[in-house]
Amino acid sequence: MLMKKINNNIPRGIRNNNPLNIERSKSKWQGLAEHQRDPRFAQFKSMTWGIRAAFKTLQSYRTKHGCNSLRQFMPSPRSSESLWCSIVDSMIRVECGRPVDKKTIHDAWHKAFVEI
Repeated sequence: MLMKKINNNIPRGIRNNNPLNIERSKSKWQGLAEHQRDPRFAQFKSMTWGIRAAFKTLQSYRTKHGCNSLRQFMPSPRSSESLWCSIVDSMIRVECGRPVDKKTIHDAWHKAFVEI
């Protein structure tokens, strides 16, 4: 059987439009790609949808799971767009080894907390 070659020069999180490498689960994320080909990590239709999922995951850690390690300097996402976007930008750089353009990050924040 012929397999499509994966470009290993592109980080997996970038290929999957999932820069924080959110693992596949039963969650029905908005913007999931129709076909999930990665055996471990969710794949999204666009980078904006993948980053939106990252924002929603961070919000869940903060509000539902009592994560206190970031809480002191992570106010409500609606009151601090720049801070949240900067933190997710840094996390993407660590996970993927490269940045995603800032407009995409801000568009994702908007989808996560304004369009709700």
